[in-house]
Amino acid sequence: QTCFAQSLKERMTRQTLNLRLPSEVLEKVNHSLSLKDRAYVALVNNYLKGIERQAGCRLFTDIYYDSAADNMITAEDSDEDLIYITDNNREATSVQQVAEFFRHSSTHCLQILWGQMDEEVEKRFRIVFKTVKFSILNIKFTNENPGSIVSDLVRGRKHIEHVIIHWPRGVGSDFESAQRMLLDLPTMERCDIGLYSSNQPLLNDEVLLHLVENSCTTKIVCGSPAVTPSGLSTVFKMFRSSLHTKKAQFHIFFRTLSNFMKALNGTSYNVSGNEIVHRKSGATLRSQVEIANLTVNCTIKVILSVTKPAV
Repeated sequence: QTCFAQSLKERMTRQTLNLRLPSEVLEKVNHSLSLKDRAYVALVNNYLKGIERQAGCRLFTDIYYDSAADNMITAEDSDEDLIYITDNNREATSVQQVAEFFRHSSTHCLQILWGQMDEEVEKRFRIVFKTVKFSILNIKFTNENPGSIVSDLVRGRKHIEHVIIHWPRGVGSDFESAQRMLLDLPTMERCDIGLYSSNQPLLNDEVLLHLVENSCTTKIVCGSPAVTPSGLSTVFKMFRSSLHTKKAQFHIFFRTLSNFMKALNGTSYNVSGNEIVHRKSGATLRSQVEIANLTVNCTIKVILSVTKPAV
């Protein structure tokens, strides 16, 4: 036990706490303690146990949710202590207890493995994580339909640093719901989207523009892009006028790049091999061919970048 917990256990009783410290103050004390210290404090007496449970605002480094393992939640704090919670029943009291434990808690990274789940499971997930704050959201869909879970998680949140979304199996026929989800993503430092096996045109002009506009660094892997020459031009203009350093990496069809280059104003750009540089802003577009036999129907990697001096 820590000195703080030992001191409480040795010197304080419920009666003296009632006289000296109101519950609001004790809750704030809990907010500043590690999970281990809070557990020791809760052992002092039932009064402190109740205060600790109601205080919420626990601090974690990582929270991992796995829908394939009885909706197991693994939470880790800075001392590398692990807490395992299984929400594998449908009792409302159990859901509320888990939600109370995570109420207004914070974690550096919220990792989610999201499989095929019914509406009741999704409802419980929303209740548990409604008030959890996170800097990084890392979600992997093992089913084809992402639903609205990401939109619900990021809605109204600020200061998200990094969003990572992967679909190893690809998006199903309802790819429009996936597009809406991507359009709901807020402003962030970095965004990584991976769609590895899908024939659906998830990445269109609107989605690309939104993701690039709302993140400093954007990386999108998509097998069937629907970006047009006009869309590529709009994104490049955004880089040219950006006041901040930005970088984006995504795939387009080779014919899209060819038509984009045909419309360029030669007096405003330096074109050398696979690199296009805007003379005034320094914004750069580089293309990378990833296959040996290039045709107009092949996809190529495009890397856009612009560097601005730090303010």
